[in-house]
Amino acid sequence: MEQQTAQKKLYSEKEQYIKGIAGNLQTTLSNSLMRLEKAQAQNIVSETALDQNFKSIAVVDHNQQIVLSNNLRNKYMFAKLQLKYYDGDLLNQVIEKNEFIFQYNKISQDLIVYAPMQMLSKGNSLNRKFNGLIFIRYSLTSAITDLRYQALFSLIKMTVILLVSLFVLIYIMNKFVVLPLNKLIQATKSSDLNNLTQVNLTAWGEIDVLQRTFSSLMRSVKSNIEEISDNEQRLLYALSGSRDGVWDWDIENNSIYYSDRWKEMFGFKNEDINDAIEEWEYRIHEDDLTSVVMALSNHFSGENSFLKAHIEFVAIMENIVGLLAVGKLFLGVVMVYLYV
Repeated sequence: MEQQTAQKKLYSEKEQYIKGIAGNLQTTLSNSLMRLEKAQAQNIVSETALDQNFKSIAVVDHNQQIVLSNNLRNKYMFAKLQLKYYDGDLLNQVIEKNEFIFQYNKISQDLIVYAPMQMLSKGNSLNRKFNGLIFIRYSLTSAITDLRYQALFSLIKMTVILLVSLFVLIYIMNKFVVLPLNKLIQATKSSDLNNLTQVNLTAWGEIDVLQRTFSSLMRSVKSNIEEISDNEQRLLYALSGSRDGVWDWDIENNSIYYSDRWKEMFGFKNEDINDAIEEWEYRIHEDDLTSVVMALSNHFSGENSFLKAHIEFVAIMENIVGLLAVGKLFLGVVMVYLYV
């Protein structure tokens, strides 16, 4: 579209230029011919045609005969035979209407102009005037080529600008969007909660807000993990100092933990009982098994907030512990008696 607009502008400019040249030739050639100074008229035509873009400049009389031409071999010849792209049918139209006719030949890229002209006959009578025309064929090839070069240069310039702009945009997007997002994604994939990846706050806009939010969340998670670790350590110290047996049942994962003290309190060594719920189930007395299962079912269904069941295994352990205490008391009494 821009190329077509530029070509139309070029045609308009060249038409005005050729029209000016033709107007000047109308005046100078008419004066020379009226004074019968054909040699001077011929010189005017030849000098005008020094511009290489003028392929033909010829004066044609009403008989279609070439009176003047930039090519001397064409003089006094018939215009239809010697002048390329000359249309003899336009002669009468130019003479009668006294107007310029412009044509453009796309194949040869020539601008063809027919300009009316007042001229004398070959005789010397000043009273006999005959009309003719000036035929001009002006080549636009060089001008169109320059126009195409300018369009090509503009296209290359625009392409370079677009490529540079695209490169800068890709660089900015990569530095401030893609890389920060990749780092953020890698940080979210970190499974080591004790060694969380730090997020560099280098992004813009929503990515920056996301980075800051995630960074704040990581600091909060790390703080909570440290607090939980400290509380867990305190609990271990407290349980170790109290000499209580501890067991912990992870119902969701179906795993259980028995502390060494718990095993020791029931007379077992650490290797005698593994960390399985079956170790506890196997030691439930068969008379208590039904009530324990019902108690568990009621607890899991939400009917009971706490699990309460009398387990023969626990009762036996408690009796054993009680008997050991009575035995220690009896042994003490015996020793006192013997001493006395």
